[in-house]
Amino acid sequence: MAAPRRIFTLCKLPSKPVLNSCLRRWLNISRCYGQEAAAVQKPQTEIQIPKKKKRDPTSVLQALSNTVKKDPSASPYMFHDDPFLLPRNGGERRRYALATESGKQAAQYVIKKWPEHFLAIQRDAPKVEAFYPPQQQYLFDEPSEEAVLERVENADMKEALDMFYKLLETGSLVSMATSNALLDLLCYHGYSPDTAAEAQETTGEEKEQENSDSVEVTEQSEAENRGRRSRRKKTGSEARWKENNDIEKLFDALPERNAHSYCSMVRGMIKHGAATKAFILYNEMQEKGIQADVRTYNALIQGAVFIREDYAERWKVIYQLMNQMQLEGVWPNLHSFNTMLDALRIMGIVGRKKALQTVAEMKAVGIEPSLGTYNLLLMIFYKDSLPPSDVLYDIMDTVEGMSFSLRHEQDIYFFKNAMNICLSLKDIELAYRVDLLLNTAENYKLAGDYFGQNIYYGKFFHLICLMDSVDAMMEYYEKLVPSALIPSVQVFIDMLRSMDTAGVYDKVDIIWRDVCHFSHLYQQQLLETLLSVMSQATDIDDKLTSEFFDIAMEIKSVVAKSKSRRDPVNWRASSLTHLALICLKAKHLDKAWDVLELFKKENKVPSNVLLEEYLEACITATDKQRAISCLQLVSNVSPTLVPQFIDRVKGHMTLTSQERKKIDAILTEEDSDARGTQ
Repeated sequence: MAAPRRIFTLCKLPSKPVLNSCLRRWLNISRCYGQEAAAVQKPQTEIQIPKKKKRDPTSVLQALSNTVKKDPSASPYMFHDDPFLLPRNGGERRRYALATESGKQAAQYVIKKWPEHFLAIQRDAPKVEAFYPPQQQYLFDEPSEEAVLERVENADMKEALDMFYKLLETGSLVSMATSNALLDLLCYHGYSPDTAAEAQETTGEEKEQENSDSVEVTEQSEAENRGRRSRRKKTGSEARWKENNDIEKLFDALPERNAHSYCSMVRGMIKHGAATKAFILYNEMQEKGIQADVRTYNALIQGAVFIREDYAERWKVIYQLMNQMQLEGVWPNLHSFNTMLDALRIMGIVGRKKALQTVAEMKAVGIEPSLGTYNLLLMIFYKDSLPPSDVLYDIMDTVEGMSFSLRHEQDIYFFKNAMNICLSLKDIELAYRVDLLLNTAENYKLAGDYFGQNIYYGKFFHLICLMDSVDAMMEYYEKLVPSALIPSVQVFIDMLRSMDTAGVYDKVDIIWRDVCHFSHLYQQQLLETLLSVMSQATDIDDKLTSEFFDIAMEIKSVVAKSKSRRDPVNWRASSLTHLALICLKAKHLDKAWDVLELFKKENKVPSNVLLEEYLEACITATDKQRAISCLQLVSNVSPTLVPQFIDRVKGHMTLTSQERKKIDAILTEEDSDARGTQ
């Protein structure tokens, strides 16, 4: 064991001076290079850190959403609460919307009825004031401007008006800002305490009548209730302007009035149906040298159609208002020109003459038209009483490839009306251009709500079924259903007719499965169309023939089940004929005979064509018993065909003596019946 130690020692001792000399040499070299590098090194440039870019709070979510493609098989987001409750047809969608609205109203009722239960725990951040009960207690109870503004912020019009009058009674001066804030609130809502009390009293009477079980309701009271409800429905929920109402009293009671006060009154009068009084007040402003703002002029343009009956006189008033705006230096905006177009929409030939001039003037002053502008042009130039126009083609040449944002309330109606025009023109290429514009950038956000989109895609798909190929139809069907379009009965009928016209039947089974999925099983017109298309199909292989037979048998069972429904599906002679022909094509004579028995059960008469087809099938299958049964049926429903049918059976089938006797007996019976009739 000593030898290894000596070896290790001998190896270790000389390594120290070697290591030290190498280390000193490396340090000297590093020091030299460091001095040379320091002499050559240039001063470093200062790094500029860019400022933080402000982004939208949802910008990350938007970037992530752009990476996800739309799933055409997914239902719309508004129906994702419970998969079992997903609406599958128009009726279910309507009930879903009514149930949703009813739930919102019930929630608001509970919140207002028992607000203490919703104010005990408040942990939501940020707080959404609309989800909380209205404020019952105010911080300022004494008459003051703060008390008035507090009630104005809560839209408590009656309390704000009472507090304003109390403040005037104390002799205090009310600032112009507070007075105008209260006036703006009342003019916007058209509020009148008398009208509100009357509506509240009417609602209370109806609730008492609904809740009283012991009181017998007479026919007269029911008639009065129906009349009251119909009057409210006719007048609408929006308050109408009354003579010498509380808003006019407030306006007269103002210590001083400025341009803001006058403009609020003019806009409120026009909004609530007092256009004549609004123009009288506007003339007073002109006499006093008070200038109106652009919003007030927009309201006056809107009200011009209500103070004149003649179209030319209406345009004259609008033209004078625009000239006055130019004299006063009031620059028109998008709403000014769109309001003019909306007025021209109901001005007949005058409107069509001035509409394009208005749009040209709009572009001349540097205002870019919105989709609402083009929608108003469509409403002006495309009417049932007018010949077709080229305005939509010109509009598409202008806006194709452009991106739009919501700038006017009419913007969301452009695509729906444009597609309706494409359908009336039967122009599929124009419809594709409109749809391409809809899917450009974020223009899809201007397609309206879900129900408006369903109307748009329904018309678009109907046009595709009429004018394009079956392949294009199925491509868009897979793309739109059910994410954008829940197919109705008419959609399926259009698809079946398109397939029948093109002679393409390989997608009929897909249509039938979706008919079952979307709960259209008991639609008689759809079932009849489906049977008609399958029975008239030609040049189809055995696989399709078998599929058609299976579908026909399912339809037969569906009709049988519908007898217990309130609105059952009834067999027609044509439907039974189509059903029997499908069975014959599939070589199911027994099922075809069952259908012939259904004719008798439903008190229907089979056609001669069906009887001939059935007899030919019996001859081809050499089924002599069914052929004789067919002859017996023919003798009952169409006696004139009996000799012809007997000759064909005897000529194409080998019969026994007993079978010939049966056939001769049928012929003898027929001859005796004919002589008895004579």
